[in-house]
Formats: sequence, C-alpha cells, structure tokens
Amino acid sequence: MLKMKIIALQALLAVTMVAAAGCPSDGSEGEGEGEGEGEGEGEDVILLGPNEQCNLARIDEICDEGQNLVCVQQGLNPNQGVCRATCGAFDAQGAVTKDPAVTCPAPTTCQAIAPPDLSLNGAQVVCAPQAAANEPCRALFDEEACSEGDCVPLDISFDDEGDLDTVDALGCRIECDTLGDSSECSGGEVCIEGGRFGFGGDFEAEVDGAGAPVTCAVNQCENNNPDCTCGEDFDCIQFGTDTPACFRLIGMCTSPAPAITTPNVDDINDLEISLDTLCNQVTRNALCDSRFFDGVEDPGENICITGVAQDPNDGFCYPFCSTPSVDDDNDGTIDPEEEAGEVFGCPVDHECTLDIGRAIGLAVALADPEDPNADRTCNPANCTAGQPCPAECGVGDGECLTFGDESLCFAPFGSCTRVVPAEGEGEGEGEGEGEGEGEG
Repeated sequence: MLKMKIIALQALLAVTMVAAAGCPSDGSEGEGEGEGEGEGEGEDVILLGPNEQCNLARIDEICDEGQNLVCVQQGLNPNQGVCRATCGAFDAQGAVTKDPAVTCPAPTTCQAIAPPDLSLNGAQVVCAPQAAANEPCRALFDEEACSEGDCVPLDISFDDEGDLDTVDALGCRIECDTLGDSSECSGGEVCIEGGRFGFGGDFEAEVDGAGAPVTCAVNQCENNNPDCTCGEDFDCIQFGTDTPACFRLIGMCTSPAPAITTPNVDDINDLEISLDTLCNQVTRNALCDSRFFDGVEDPGENICITGVAQDPNDGFCYPFCSTPSVDDDNDGTIDPEEEAGEVFGCPVDHECTLDIGRAIGLAVALADPEDPNADRTCNPANCTAGQPCPAECGVGDGECLTFGDESLCFAPFGSCTRVVPAEGEGEGEGEGEGEGEGEG
C-alpha cells in the first residue's frame, strides 16, 4: 500500500543534527595542551553509564563517550537528561541514517529523538524506550518509536500565512482502515477518519493496476463531478507543487467524542462535567467522531474546539458547516472567488445554523477599514440581532455582537444543530371528528 506522509511535516525533519551539549571529550585538546598535566586535572570527572541521569550544565559528571553515550534532554528543564547510546546520525541533507552495526539493547530501539519542545533543533539518533499506544512519543514518523502504532502529530500550529509552523505534540496512535470493521483497534476504540483540522496522520494514495498513483485535476473533482478520476472514498489533493493525485486519510483508532448539536448554547456550559462528551486529541485519545457526517453530500467537518475545561486540550466537537462571506480587503464588495462564504451539508434532521457560533464567538473578527490592525466596532442599536448589519459592519455576513461591554463586528461560522419541532406540531389531529352526529 502506497502511503504519503504530510509533506510539510517531513520537511520539519530536515534538520542538521546538533551535537549534544554537555558531553565533551576530555576538554584538553587544542591550544594549551599539556597545561596542568600531572596536576590531577580530570581525576574528579565522573563518567556516567547508560540510562543514568545527566546534567548538560555540569562538567564533573558526563555521559561516557567511550560507550558512545550522549546526554538526551528529558523534561522541560533544558539541562536535565539521561545518558543514551548513539545509534546513528543526520546526514548533510537532514535525513536520518541509522548505523546497522549498532544493536540497541531491549527494551530500547534506535530512534531520531526530538527535544521535549519538539523543535527538532538538537535532535539525536539514540537508543530510547518505545512508547505504548496512546502515549506521547518524540520520534516523528519513526517506525521504531512506538511499541504499537505510529508516532504521529497530534497538534500543529500555523503561521499568519496559514503555513505549517510547528509540531506541538506527538503521540503513538494505531492506524486502521476506515472502510473496515475496526479489527485493528482494541479496548473499545473504533476506527474513524483522523480529521483534516490539526491532526496529521497518513494519507493512502489510490493506485492503478500497475501500482502507480492515480492523478487527477482538482477542479474536475469538486462538487461530485463525474469526470473526476478518483475512485469512491478518495479525494483529489495537491501537496505543495506536486502533481495532484487521489488520496484518502487513513483512519485512527480512538474513543470518539460526539458532535454537539444542541440548539441551546447554555448546554455547552455543562460539558466539562462529562469526559464522555469532551474531545481531546493530545492528552487523551478522543477524536471528534467523523462518522457524524457519513453519507452526507459535500459534508462539513467535526472539529474539536478546545479551552472549555480544566485541561486546555479538552474541548467539544463543533460540527462545522459554513464559512461566512467577508470583505477582507474592505473594498466594499465580496469577491466571489476569494471572499464568498460556503455552506456544507448536515445529516438528516439537522440544519446549518449560526446560533452556537454567534453565541460563543466562533466567528471571523472583522478589521476596522481605517486600521487593519484594529477590530471593527459597531453600535447594536443600528442593527437587527441575529442578522448581518451592513450599516455598521459593511458588506458580507458581519453581525454586531456584544461580549461584555464591547460591541464588535463578527461573521459567525455555522454548525449543524438538531431540528427541534415547533410547539404545537401535530396538534389538531382529529379535530372535527364526529361533528354533526345525531343531526336530522
């Protein structure tokens, strides 16, 4: 099966290995060699063995280079670490080269370990313990990082231009086939699509009879165009400047969190009392249930909105279904190609509404036409609640929303909410029955 990792994430691995600080040789080579010889210098240096605690700031206790040991940072303290045996290096292009002559002692394996902040500046190829399924790991996409599953990105950040900036969390997750029966999963977990918003994962490429990737044209695969060359369950995706090809996301085993479809925003305030309701793709393996949109034409996306509970990674699943029209360049018009909003499909008995987005501020903040770095203020007295307000917020879907003592122009995102029958629906059935009985 041909797989393609997210290219931008692979690029982050292209770093030159920085020699571990705090593991010098004898410190006497070069200028001044011989100074102090015979005076006992170096006699007090303690050489540490495998798996012993080390401190990168100390010179009197160092990992034994004679055993090919280096000090690998462990916690957030940049000086605290543990001695690990080297088993490879990074070449000039930043690719990992593992030394076939080195056999890591069980239960360790040879891994390209990143620092705890996952910056990859100072990554080292060393013998390290494997992480278990659903535990944090530090060797992105390294096949030896996990005892079960793969070490994949769980949380990523983007820069102001929308490009990948940093990988903020890694974890061991078990891949699975979303078209299968979840047999790869255990412990009550099920196989669902990993998601396109913030969760990395792998892509599987569609291949032809000769094993070559099936190429496609992005504009021919929109809106269920029958001319699309991609098979069912595959999407036409272009990575960077590569030729567009047909891919589908490989699933991940998880304990899925449900979509919150209540039309009552007050219900969201009660979510923190129930972990079964909360999503968390970092400190717990609880992805938003992508199956909510199964069978929906041109579906939305079930997104984890964090920051609603004590754990900052906990959130609720927002079944996103629409983007607003926003006059980004403040020219008084909505560019149909660049600025027009989109509406996506919702399941049966649900409708795409702005109620939740409006109430909790899941919206695009509009900029002041005179100062692009400032928010656009508005007077709610000149607007109708729950409706776009062109008088105060300009063209598009901007509404005047008040949070605290400040009223600003926002354009809310939509979410799929349950359709609640109106009061009185069904009343009147049988009215008039028996009228006129006994007449005559």
